Amino acid sequence: MISPVERLTADITGLGSNMTIQSLSEWQLRRIRDTLSHVKKRSPFYSKYLVDIDESQIQSLADIKRIPFTTQQDIIDQSSGFVCVPDKEIARIRTFMTSGSTAKAKRIYFTDNDITRTVSFFAHGMTTMVSSGEKVLIMMSDGKPGSIADLLQKGLDRVGVSSKIHGNIADVETAASDASEVQCIVGMPSEINYLCVTHPSLRPASVLLSADYAPESIINKIKKNWRCKVFTHYGMTETCYGCAVQCTEGSGHHIRHEDMFLEIIDPVDGSSIPIGCEGEIVLTVFANQAMPLIRYRTGDIGSIVIDKCICGGILPRLSKVKGRLNNIIKISEGQNISIEQLDEIIYGIDTVRTYNAELELHPDKKTLSLVIDSYGSLDIEDIIQNIRQVVPDEITIEVNFETLPPSAWTRKRHLKIT
Repeated sequence: MISPVERLTADITGLGSNMTIQSLSEWQLRRIRDTLSHVKKRSPFYSKYLVDIDESQIQSLADIKRIPFTTQQDIIDQSSGFVCVPDKEIARIRTFMTSGSTAKAKRIYFTDNDITRTVSFFAHGMTTMVSSGEKVLIMMSDGKPGSIADLLQKGLDRVGVSSKIHGNIADVETAASDASEVQCIVGMPSEINYLCVTHPSLRPASVLLSADYAPESIINKIKKNWRCKVFTHYGMTETCYGCAVQCTEGSGHHIRHEDMFLEIIDPVDGSSIPIGCEGEIVLTVFANQAMPLIRYRTGDIGSIVIDKCICGGILPRLSKVKGRLNNIIKISEGQNISIEQLDEIIYGIDTVRTYNAELELHPDKKTLSLVIDSYGSLDIEDIIQNIRQVVPDEITIEVNFETLPPSAWTRKRHLKIT
């Protein structure tokens, strides 16, 4: 079955059965030019930032590289300056902290139309996992109006699928009880891994992992323990949560092409890189009414896939997202370490439910301290030997075992450095 997300793109763009990569590119180019003109008139930030950009000179998608990038720091410093609608049209403002030692709040604005488009995307994307009459357990966010869980629930309602918003997992036994009554579970990778290891006898038909990097080790563990299909979704608050989701074939992530244009750049010099090569994901979200974004550097690592999907889809797709650039920590020349590398190894251990990690980098002492919650006995030396695949000998590895709550790692996705 061709991805319903691709069918949605065909409908929204009006290209229908005549949609090709070329016709979609031409349609996106027109939308981008229109959006450039619009934000230069309506956004206080872009009216100054793009004053030297003549949108009429953007004659191809390749010409977009003439436009300067928008950064996360721009949004942190001038969030309200991006807004292109009157205050009365703002339906929701999402304020959240950025990561790092100098964390500051980032504010993202949405109109009702922005939210409605995401509900539609969720409705279409979820039909690859569930059918009318089935039930979904949403184990993330909360039920507040405009939250990601609320929008997902509204999308499921559209396709005749009932759902319950459980929220992030606080008590694993309550979570297991709720999960035993549904056909599909949606949640964050680390928390679903915790549930999967604690209750391997649960039998959902499908699982959707979202809102964080999904290690292959967790995906494989869920498939093995629960004997179900596992899908992943990539999105962020800046896109009103939705961006790209896997189809029934699990071959790449089908993108909301009708709402945004996606590029991959060299994170060092900002240049375009060849199709299929990994780099930083850059988004131009031209469909956002409240807060359009032009060439927004996400800080996430991925690549573009252009071959025809197994499902029959013909449009470019997003590969597996490999993590975040700011999670890569330089240890020495040619030697880096990231939390994603640790995730793959530690979560690859069958009995590990969750863990915390802290990296101490002093000139005279370099130590990686791990607190691991294992639902069964483990050998420390075996763990250290496995972790040595990515951690150099100059770093001492300390491992302690402790019972941790399911959400222990949900809010600490960066490798803490002291």
